[in-house]
Amino acid sequence: MDRIIGTIQQEISAHVIPSSIFSNSNQLLFSLACDGTCYDCSAPGSSYCIECSGSYLNLPPLGSCSASCPGGYYPVGSPTWKCLQCWQGSGPTYYSCATCSGGANNQCNSCNSGYFLHPNTGGQCLNSCPPGFWGDSSINKCMPCYSSGIGPYYSCATCSGGANNQCNSCNSGYFLHPNTGGYCLSPCPDSFWGDTSTNTCQPCYSSILSSPFTCKTCNAGSSSSCLSCHGGTFLYGGQCLGSCPNGYWGDTFINECQPCFISTVGPYYSCATCSIGGSNNCDSCSSGHFLYPNTVGSCLDLCPDGFWGDTSTNTCQPCYSSTIGPYYSCATCSAGGAYNDCSSCNSGYFLYPNTGGECLNRCPDGFWGDTTTNVCEPCYSSTIAPYYSCATCSSGKNNACTSCNIGYFLHPNSGGGCLHTCPDGFWEDTSTIKCQSCYEGTIGPYYSCSTCSGGSENDCTSCSSGFFLYSSQCLSICPKGYWADNLTNTCRLCTIYTVYISTCKFEYEVIPILQGFAIGGSIAATVLSAASGSSGAAVNLLLYLAAIESIANQQHLNTKHSQIALDSYYGLTATLFPNWFPDTFNTIDNNRLVFNYGIFEKSRISPLYLDNFGAYLTEFLFYLGIFLVWVLISLVIKSTDKLISSPVGNGYAIALGILLSTIFGHIQRQFLFSILQIVKPDLLIDTYSRFSYALAWITLCAVTYLQFFCFCKLRAIFTVKEIQRTPITTTTEVRTKDSTIGSKFKWNEKKYEMLFRNFKGHRKTTFFFSFWTLLFSIIYIGLILALQLVPVLQCLSIVVLTTAFLLFAVFLKPIKEKSAAILFFFNFSCVFFIAVLNMSIAIGEAVNDQFTNINAIGWIIFITVGINSAVNIVFAIVDIFRSISSLKSGRQITQGISMMNTPDELKTRKILQETSFSTEVNKSTINLIEKSVAIGANHPSTFRPRKIQPIPHRKKRVFRLWNSMFYNPEFKAKDEAARVSRKRRAPQEANISANVDKSTSNLIEIQVPKSINQSGFARDRKPGTRRYQKRSKRESGIEREDSCE
Repeated sequence: MDRIIGTIQQEISAHVIPSSIFSNSNQLLFSLACDGTCYDCSAPGSSYCIECSGSYLNLPPLGSCSASCPGGYYPVGSPTWKCLQCWQGSGPTYYSCATCSGGANNQCNSCNSGYFLHPNTGGQCLNSCPPGFWGDSSINKCMPCYSSGIGPYYSCATCSGGANNQCNSCNSGYFLHPNTGGYCLSPCPDSFWGDTSTNTCQPCYSSILSSPFTCKTCNAGSSSSCLSCHGGTFLYGGQCLGSCPNGYWGDTFINECQPCFISTVGPYYSCATCSIGGSNNCDSCSSGHFLYPNTVGSCLDLCPDGFWGDTSTNTCQPCYSSTIGPYYSCATCSAGGAYNDCSSCNSGYFLYPNTGGECLNRCPDGFWGDTTTNVCEPCYSSTIAPYYSCATCSSGKNNACTSCNIGYFLHPNSGGGCLHTCPDGFWEDTSTIKCQSCYEGTIGPYYSCSTCSGGSENDCTSCSSGFFLYSSQCLSICPKGYWADNLTNTCRLCTIYTVYISTCKFEYEVIPILQGFAIGGSIAATVLSAASGSSGAAVNLLLYLAAIESIANQQHLNTKHSQIALDSYYGLTATLFPNWFPDTFNTIDNNRLVFNYGIFEKSRISPLYLDNFGAYLTEFLFYLGIFLVWVLISLVIKSTDKLISSPVGNGYAIALGILLSTIFGHIQRQFLFSILQIVKPDLLIDTYSRFSYALAWITLCAVTYLQFFCFCKLRAIFTVKEIQRTPITTTTEVRTKDSTIGSKFKWNEKKYEMLFRNFKGHRKTTFFFSFWTLLFSIIYIGLILALQLVPVLQCLSIVVLTTAFLLFAVFLKPIKEKSAAILFFFNFSCVFFIAVLNMSIAIGEAVNDQFTNINAIGWIIFITVGINSAVNIVFAIVDIFRSISSLKSGRQITQGISMMNTPDELKTRKILQETSFSTEVNKSTINLIEKSVAIGANHPSTFRPRKIQPIPHRKKRVFRLWNSMFYNPEFKAKDEAARVSRKRRAPQEANISANVDKSTSNLIEIQVPKSINQSGFARDRKPGTRRYQKRSKRESGIEREDSCE
């Protein structure tokens, strides 16, 4: 130590460190230990480096070494290894570099905002780019302007961007045209002229309000510099005029003014104005001459017979004469001769004085023609009920109306009166403004409307007594699924609460009954199996709901469905709650509530989300309410560890699992009816439809987010389980590893257990099998929606998808228990079978329009659905009884464990820790065995050792076939490794048994949870015996799964 201290003191004297810094040599030794990043330093720490090696000394902050220099600095390597500041300048020519390769002003690599790097000057930062370049503020560089020597657009002299229309100025000989965004042109386009002094296109004279008007082409900017004019204006004296002056006419071919006809000798005289240069094309005449229209515009000195000369206009005017309406010849007229200058009319025409004396063949609205005086008299007028003003009439009485004003309707039954509302049996026809009769029918299937909105049988709004309104039709008997309400004379939708009404009963009631029992049993089995902690349940609520949704949604395949098949599908969609939304809030005309696309139009399915999915939303809210109650109850328990092991925690987890399973199980119908609503935005006509549209978006986004949220939760659980599956080498590692799994993880695992507990957890593909099922459901409903117009391809795609999903499941073998695998495979085989039946219908329709086997296939579907429901009921009942049995046995074990209190627990713990066998036992297994030993020592009457008979290994061919389908061959090597491990452990197990008394060693054979058996502490027989090998093979699959826990 003294030699080391002496060496350090020599280094200190070499660096001339004041002796006052340190009080003794030991303090000096530990104070001068430089940071690992420094080559030399003035004090300990990473901020006191004075020299670096292989990295760069930052300046500032002074004293830190880093692998690269910060912005505004450049690195200098050996021997200094420092970061030096880039060029700093504030102009007026060069400015500071943002990054650089050296310290000169032309070694910038990039510039700060507001300055631009110009490569042509060797990398300098400028405040503005030189001519021919423009500053690109996105990259802070000078970029070249557009350059071209070929028209129509030429190179820019200066620019604001690199495009051909971003020039700011042009080179000599080219002109900037700002109207097209800054092009350099040669020559300028119409309406512009090239100014050689500025090299820009200057606009010609322009005016659209008064003459002279805009030039088409010009040689300067004044109004008299026009060379040609636009259409509609004419060139006269270098100006573009809207009309030629008197004595000229506008030639539209060349847009120039030409002289009119000129003559001082009769019979035709000079035109004052004209349209063409001929003698009969005058538009007006000079004073003393009159324009005669019958000769197509000639100027005469005297008007012919039948006309009078109007000196104010210098024209010949006849008395008004016409045989074509709306105004007819005057019998007499004033000097003016206009159509409204009549003073009397011929027989058959009527004088309308309100416009100054017109002769009409029919009086205007509000008047009627009096044939005795040939004058128009006013119709009946009133603003007080019951009769209102006539729009037209045949006389002046209130019942002589022939039409009514808008807002009133002509009712012929009252003699031609105008009414505000039509009486019952009539409807207001706004197109004719009349009361039209409602549909009248005395012979079915449609009967007379009491009130209506139109004249067809589909426009009824109410019905007479004895008939009932359904889909805007009056029926004598309500259709299937509806019941007749005699109070309102309407057909009301049947619900689960109206099954006592005869018309609300299913024609074939077995399906909804079986389905109700199947769903109820599945929920009960799921709840009890979760409460008992059984991992061998056959029923998985999510998988079952996905299967029956897949069957029920085949009613939306665009094929013909028999009534028995529809009964089967409807039975599968029955819910515990009625859909009260449409009956309560929907007031939209049913004829508008049709989605015009494929089977949805044929079935007249409403596109409103709440009309179709309201019952399921109610069910979701019910389960959500139950879950929230458990959430509130769980808040009472502050400790997460207590919550995990308490009944409250179990209830919380079960309620959440049922809610998630129900939502994900009905995801097909959720996506189907959300999309139907979203793609029909034209129906947003009232508050209900807009609320339904908004709710479709909200629930679709919420369910999508919920899937992603649950996936993330399960991914976190799977990650921790991966940590748990790593090999354990020591007892200390057992404790350490178990302590890393906190209460939060255990609580999350318990909450979301229902989404993965039926699936094998050794691989991601099997652990997340519930999400594979969700993906299948989404693709399934997407194919049904997308392929409505090609029924054969639609059905074929469903068959292919279902087949692929089944094969995928067979390949993965994701389900732990054989009974659950059997039920899953059976349910989706039913989906596949019914899809094949529907495909046969689609093919039959494509080949022959008169396909006759639909009813027979419908019966097959009915039987298949019934068998499916019955099988699921049986499995649910078996699961219920097994769960009840597990609950009872679990309660006995809990009571026994609570009674233990002997020193044998410490003795057994010591034996286990002394053997290497404890390396394969997790902490929970050791604790449970210790407690079991204590129970056997103190309470032998409570727990008596008994031998467990092995499960007989059936050799029948059908079970071997099943094992080959659902037993993954890749685990055979693991089974063999487990067998070898058991042989290796046998002497150690014998050593344990020798150190434990007889009662304790016998107690180990008590039937305890599988986690103990899997570790080798229960039911193990002598290694190498046939019975041992059978049990090892039989439990190897379980070991694999629980080894992941």
